[in-house]
Formats: sequence, structure tokens, C-alpha cells
Amino acid sequence: MHAITDTLAPPRNAFIAKQLFHIIFFTALVLPTYHLFSIGKVLHAIGRLLRLTTYAVTKGEKKLQQPAYMPARLSNALARIAFSQLQRLDRFNTHRVAVAQEFRKHIKTAKRYTPQHEHPQGQSIFLRYALAIKFDKKSKQPTDTKRSFLRHAHAAKLYLGDWYNGPITPLSVPFADVHYEHGSCPRAEQAAASVINLPTYPRLSPDEIKRIIKFMNHEKS
Repeated sequence: MHAITDTLAPPRNAFIAKQLFHIIFFTALVLPTYHLFSIGKVLHAIGRLLRLTTYAVTKGEKKLQQPAYMPARLSNALARIAFSQLQRLDRFNTHRVAVAQEFRKHIKTAKRYTPQHEHPQGQSIFLRYALAIKFDKKSKQPTDTKRSFLRHAHAAKLYLGDWYNGPITPLSVPFADVHYEHGSCPRAEQAAASVINLPTYPRLSPDEIKRIIKFMNHEKS
């Protein structure tokens, strides 16, 4: 690993600056004002329009193209941030376990949702807490139930995750490009049509947890 790292060039200063700006921009401006007259949404859109923020997946990567700036050595600035995150990992994980326990204890899953398997002692550490919405027979497809559910959550100012929305993600990637044949993994496709994930991130407050639980228990889609 060290031998490979030593051969890599450091990233460009512009790339490092954009990564650092992305963190500050979202933490200090976008997230705190996301529900305040949609100011955060507007700031997010402006940041993308002006290319001030980064994308989790670039357009080139969606076409199976390696970004021009990769591979590169991890910059000192980003390494310091990563190290500080690792120092807080135990605290983050303890919080995630507690959030998952609240969801498992208070969300009524029997008729509406199928919960995921957990550690028998309830110590599973979920980056996201996944649930499968049971198919509404009135909907033409399972995805209709899921879309309706997420639309209602959005109206309630709850932004639940829809990361697992297909066997290959993002869905904008042509299946043929990654040699995936539709229907070859029916269980994965069926799960993707119904799975949502609830947040467990470290800054999730007790009030937000209660709001999510209340919505999940009363949502009819």
C-alpha cells in the first residue's frame, strides 16, 4: 500500500479547495436552512449550478469512466478530517445503535413494513435503517406505493432515503453498460422497489427521531 501511495501525485489545490468548501457549505449553510423557507435547497442548487460543490458520482463515472483526477494521494487537509472522524467513530456508532433501537421499539412494523434482520442483542450499527414497505394492492406496481410514501414524507419535511432504488444505481446508468440483464436478479429488483431507509446520522436529534416515528406509524400512502 505504501509503495503504491508513494507513486501517486497529490491532488490539485483546486480539487482540495472544492472538497473543503463542500463540507463547510453544507454544514454551515445548506443543512441548517434546508427547512427555513427552502433557503438551503436554493443554496444547494446554486452551489451545483456554479460547480462549487462536488458530486458523489460524476457523470463520467456513470459511464464507467475513471475521473481524470484519480487516482491521487489523499491530501493532508482531508486526511486530518478523516482522522478526526475516526476519533469520534465510537460516539457515532453508539448514537446509531440508539437510534436503531428507538425505531425498532416504536415503529409498528407488522402490517405496514418488513424490518431488516438485526443483531439478536440489538447492537447492530446501521449507517441507514432500512425497511421494506409492504405492497399496496391498490397500486399498479410496488414502486407506486414507495413513490407515494416518499412524496408524503417530503410534504411532511422528512427526507427519507431512497438510495437503494434499483439493482444498479444510480438508475441513470444503462444496464447494458455494466452487463446487467433486467430480470436476472428478481429478488434484488423486488427489494429495490420497496426499500426505504431512515436516517441514523450523528446530528439526528431526539425531536427528529420522534417526528420520523410518528410519521411512520400514521402514514397510509
